[in-house]
Amino acid sequence: MILCLKIVILFLTRFFEIIKSPAQASGFFSVRMEVFKYILGGGAVARQKWNLNTIYISERLKACLRPVTCCALTTVVAPMGYGKTTAINWFLDEQGKIDALCLIRISVYSDNLAIFWKSVQVAFKRAGFGFLEDYACPEDVAGAGLLIEDMCHELSKTGSCYIFIDDFHLLTDSRASAFLCMLARRLSGNVHLIVEKSISFVGRYFVSGRQSLPDWCRTAATES
Repeated sequence: MILCLKIVILFLTRFFEIIKSPAQASGFFSVRMEVFKYILGGGAVARQKWNLNTIYISERLKACLRPVTCCALTTVVAPMGYGKTTAINWFLDEQGKIDALCLIRISVYSDNLAIFWKSVQVAFKRAGFGFLEDYACPEDVAGAGLLIEDMCHELSKTGSCYIFIDDFHLLTDSRASAFLCMLARRLSGNVHLIVEKSISFVGRYFVSGRQSLPDWCRTAATES
């Protein structure tokens, strides 16, 4: 407040002085207007912009995410709203800064297996892999094995590749979980599968001796 009064007094004093010298008026007014804009805007403090999109990842969480780069299958399990997807997105962004990577992002929208398979086909096509369009959703171990063989062959040609399946808890069909376990056992070292869901992904199929798994894929799922 005191600073504003001093500037006003200085302004009025200087104003009466320059009335006698019109040549100085233009420069005087332009400088004073910049001063007033600065004050009315709150100075440097008001011009400082806060980035509300900043994501904080704790060192403990970073340490938990590091092994993803050397694991074929990673499951991220936590209650809804705990930031699972945010953490994985941050991790993938960081990996992209280190090296160019191929990212295949698959979203689960319902418990419908056919819709999930369509999402898989679309996601692979967007990443540059159109070969899945020729495949129907596998219904037996032979079909799953053939599909996995072709997937591993095509993905081995890329550099670092991450397949991220988001909201997998919405899909309760046990065949999908068993297929991912089979796939993880065959993937080459450059491909990493990340599954995010709100409850246990593999473990729940072993609580009662694998009874919930279909016959064709019971031998495919492992606790590892």
